[in-house]
Amino acid sequence: MIIYADVYDPSGNKLGDGPVDSLTSVSVKRRLDASGSVELSFPLTDERANDLIQNERRVRIYIEHNEVVRELGRGVIRRKSKSDPESNATLTASGPDDMVELTFPSLGRNRAYTNQALSNIVNDITAEASGWGATVDSGLGDYAVRFDGGNPLQALIQIAEQNGLHIRPSLTAKTIELGAFGSDTGLIAFGRMININDAVERNNSLLPIERIVIDEDTRNIVNWIIPIGGGDGDAAVTLKEAYEAGNRTTGNGYRYNIQQVTINGRTEYAISDASSISTYGQIEKNPVKFSKIVPISNSKANLTLASEAVYDAASAWLERKSVKLNTYKINVKKPRTTIRPGDKITLDYKGYVKRTGTDAEFAFVDIRDDFWVMEVEERVSTSGVSLSLTIASIDEHVKDAQDVVVGAIEAIDIRNIQIQPYPNVWGYVYQRQMDSNHSAIVPVRVDEAILSIHRCSLYITTRPFRSTASAARSGGAAATTSAGGGDHRHRMFAQTTNTYTFPGSGSNPATLPARVFNALQADLITQASVVLLNAGSLDLYTDGASGEHTHTINLPNHTHELDYEINDDTDYPDSVGIKINGVDRTTALGGPWGVGGSAIDIEIDIAQYIESAAIFQQRHQIELYCDSGQGEIEVEVEMQAIIQFLKSS
Repeated sequence: MIIYADVYDPSGNKLGDGPVDSLTSVSVKRRLDASGSVELSFPLTDERANDLIQNERRVRIYIEHNEVVRELGRGVIRRKSKSDPESNATLTASGPDDMVELTFPSLGRNRAYTNQALSNIVNDITAEASGWGATVDSGLGDYAVRFDGGNPLQALIQIAEQNGLHIRPSLTAKTIELGAFGSDTGLIAFGRMININDAVERNNSLLPIERIVIDEDTRNIVNWIIPIGGGDGDAAVTLKEAYEAGNRTTGNGYRYNIQQVTINGRTEYAISDASSISTYGQIEKNPVKFSKIVPISNSKANLTLASEAVYDAASAWLERKSVKLNTYKINVKKPRTTIRPGDKITLDYKGYVKRTGTDAEFAFVDIRDDFWVMEVEERVSTSGVSLSLTIASIDEHVKDAQDVVVGAIEAIDIRNIQIQPYPNVWGYVYQRQMDSNHSAIVPVRVDEAILSIHRCSLYITTRPFRSTASAARSGGAAATTSAGGGDHRHRMFAQTTNTYTFPGSGSNPATLPARVFNALQADLITQASVVLLNAGSLDLYTDGASGEHTHTINLPNHTHELDYEINDDTDYPDSVGIKINGVDRTTALGGPWGVGGSAIDIEIDIAQYIESAAIFQQRHQIELYCDSGQGEIEVEVEMQAIIQFLKSS
């Protein structure tokens, strides 16, 4: 048996004139849905190995047995430790497996995929790491997801978790695999064997068990849940939209139906596992939060996709949590093939113990079943090969404290920059005038930042018209006519030198020469129609009195002072109704109001009509009308909405 390692620089160039072949021990750990690790030791006396094994260099570790070579694992050297006892000075180099390269690039913010093939998304994300590719199970369908920060490995784990899938490194260098996995390896771990005969030794499918630890755990069983996605408080994504869309049902091939339930007076959406409830009783968890699932945009379609993604993640979670988790840690002999996490092996084991006080034995465990390989740790040294496996009845890890802490830290790091929906409340007031011929128009604007609304309340009051002035003051007597008085004569012409001037002609009077006027006077006398009288002067007057009469006076433009006081009309708008986006909703909302011309003071919630509009994010028109009467109407609009600020791309 030979163990050795090839060394590469970060760009993938092979270094040295051959492998490091002085390794004294190697340990390789492989984990499902997580990065594994490598560790190798060699003597400090190997100067060439000391020069080749440097931090951030890559290693590929191989074992050769009976002229058959297989790769144990690949990793990145991140730590070197040197020990110098009196003899056997050793250098130990360790680090994560090569999947750590998927943590080097950042995905950046606002990386969104809208209903794209899952295989395309995985390949696009994986390609961010230099030289990396992916193999993805076929037939996984389309997916919508958004990432704000994080790295490709975190994103791939998130995608796997939300779709009930798994990831692991491929046997091909720089390749990640994503799929359901669960292929049967054909390997059988069996025991207990004291001696290995020739037939067993030659059969590479048989793995004799040296040690087994059995753990049967029901502490984490949950079989009734209310799942929610990202968002704070009532802003969290729920299964509401998935329930209304009607796609996630057992009739469409899904495992669970969504149940609409009422808790504390509010509607919730749950899923449950009937078989588990029958076996263990109903064990609830409310809520189960999948905080990374948020709508990739503030559209109703993408809100529904997010709701269905919450269902998919919750369904996979419940399927694993609703049954007992049986975990077996086994040490086996003579591993001849590379066992990968995510595959299945057969455990065939019957354990006996003696009954107390007798020599009689009884079987305390009798197992013959297939199990998921969750973790593999293979150790190779000059003394031989040992293999430790963690296998489980369901494809779920038993998390230790370190896993929990690391997961929490990653969640905090991403949450600090990840877009999350959150609730918001705001309002505005409109005052309008209305009568039977004039409606009151009130806009309700839903912009692109609003994801959904919980309430849209209208507080409506009416009152009569009000004036703050009574009438204009005249400043004294005013009339459109003037009286002429008693009998009197009117001067017709005023004489100046050689001319007669027409009175009232202003600064530029019209005049006639005296000789013309004398001729005119003679003609008038001849006709005996008018008698002109010279009343002791040269001015000319009418002969007879005019008598009692009036004159029309044309007043020029002018202003008057106002008298200020408050005056209220007595009419109210009568029989008030409401139209929303052109559709009359009066009866549905409990109207009409103010029938008979009385004042109204009401509150109505129109959220359902705003949410169900053909276009949600628009300026919705609210029209208030009355059958008769008149007056003022005041409308206070209060919006309780879920908002998510997304920068337009």
